[in-house]
Formats: sequence, structure tokens, C-alpha cells
Amino acid sequence: MSGAARGAMRELYSRLPVLGAGRRAAAIRTLAADGGAAAIDALAEAAASHPEPVDRAACLEALATLGRAGSLPAREAVLRLAVQRDFASALELALAEAWTPRDARGQAVFFFLTGQWARYEDVDFDHALIRSAYELAGADLRARLAAAARRSGRMEWLLAAASARAGGAKRASALSPGES
Repeated sequence: MSGAARGAMRELYSRLPVLGAGRRAAAIRTLAADGGAAAIDALAEAAASHPEPVDRAACLEALATLGRAGSLPAREAVLRLAVQRDFASALELALAEAWTPRDARGQAVFFFLTGQWARYEDVDFDHALIRSAYELAGADLRARLAAAARRSGRMEWLLAAASARAGGAKRASALSPGES
């Protein structure tokens, strides 16, 4: 990472009166121009949690521009925001650009959450990937996977995943409160 990009990471959250907005915009441009892994991570974090809505939007747009230019790390960052953070703008971008995760488990989760059932079945015909992802997921992602299963009528998958955690009992009582 260049020295300019390191400085931009500090300026990304500048709170200086009057000059702060300009410094933050310049920082976003610098990080986008750098395009390295650390710069992309900083843009992704700011896209999800920056206190200024205009800066969140600018960071997501910088990631979109990088992704459209062929940056796989930028695309993966957008997909992580969509799946792991449930960031609606990132999900809309990923769907509009037809971006999908590179790894099979990530694809299974993405297709499952977005209801792309034919593509999901092609990637995870035996549901092993989604069960594995479910086991590793935090409570928020588990709840969203459960909601997607309910919306699609795929409760058999959800009960199978819950039963694996509960020692094989295929009962709705095996579901945690967020999953049922």
C-alpha cells in the first residue's frame, strides 16, 4: 500500500469543519486509485458503516467502479457486504452486475439468500455447502438463511441443518428462536 493510501485511510473519517467533506472525498478517490486489498477493505468498511451517508454511497460507488473495471477483490468485497452484512445496496449492485462469489460455499449462500434456486442446485445439489456455511455462520446470517428457507418453502433444508446441530432430531424445536 502506498503512503498516499495509508494517509487516505486516516482522512476517510476526517471530521474537520468545512474541509472534512473534501478531505474524505479525496481519500475515497485515493483509495479507489490504489485498488489494493487494504484500500478495498477500507472502502468496504466505510461503505457499510461510515457516519456520513454521502461518504457511504461514494465508497460503494468506488467499489462498483473497481468491480466493473475487473477488480475481483472489489467484487468480493461487495458480495461480502451483501451476504455477511445484509447491506441492501451492495446486494442490489451484485445482482445488477451479475457478480457471484468465487468459492463454491459463498456461491451456495449467495444463491440461497437471493432465491436463485436453479443456480443454487447446480452448485450445491446435496446441500453440503449450505449446511457447512450454516454451521459456521453467526446468528444474523443463520436467521437470514432460515428466512430464505421459509420464503421458498425449503423448510426440509432448515430442519436438516438444525437437526445436525441438535444431534439428529428433525424437529422444529431444534430451531433457535431466530430460525423458527
